[in-house]
Amino acid sequence: ASGAPRAPGGGPALTATFSFGSNSVRQLRGRLQDSTLCGYPGRVRGHVLAFAGPNRTWAHDEGVSESGVATLVASADDEALGTIVFLTAEQLDVLDGFEGVPHVYQRQRLGATVLADGQWQDIPVVAYLKQNIERWCPPSEAYCCAVLRNLRGSFPGLHTLILRDSRGEVRG
Repeated sequence: ASGAPRAPGGGPALTATFSFGSNSVRQLRGRLQDSTLCGYPGRVRGHVLAFAGPNRTWAHDEGVSESGVATLVASADDEALGTIVFLTAEQLDVLDGFEGVPHVYQRQRLGATVLADGQWQDIPVVAYLKQNIERWCPPSEAYCCAVLRNLRGSFPGLHTLILRDSRGEVRG
C-alpha cells in the first residue's frame, strides 16, 4: 500500500500486526531476530479475547495434557486489547511458521486503533486467529501469564484476564 509505514531508511513496507496472546514484543524480537521491534497499545473494536483448544504446547498445569490458547471472536459491544508491532512481509512469513499457519492460526485483516504520538488512530492490522475454535479448553496458568505479560506491556493497569469461550461467554 502506498501509505504503508516503511522500515527505517526507506526499506520495505511494514504491516501492522495485532498481538493479543503470548506474542509479546520480547517474544517477537527473539522469534524474528530483530531487537529493534517496538510495540504500541492497540484495540480491535467489535471483538473480544477468547480461548479455545486443544493445544499441547502450553499445557503446563499438573495433570493436564491440553489447554486453550488465545483467539479473537466477534462481540459487537466489546474491544480486544493488544500490542501492535510493525513487521515486514518476510517477518510475517517467519511468524506464520511459529503460528502454524494455515492449520492452527490464520492471518486475518481487521480494523484497529493504535496509540501513537499520544493519539488513538485508526489503522488496518493483521491478527492471527485460531482455527477450529469450537472446543473450550481453559488456558494454562503459564499461558495466562504470557498473555498478561504481553497485554500489560501496552496496558500496565491490566491485572486479570477474563476467560471466554468461542461464543464470547465468560467461562472463568
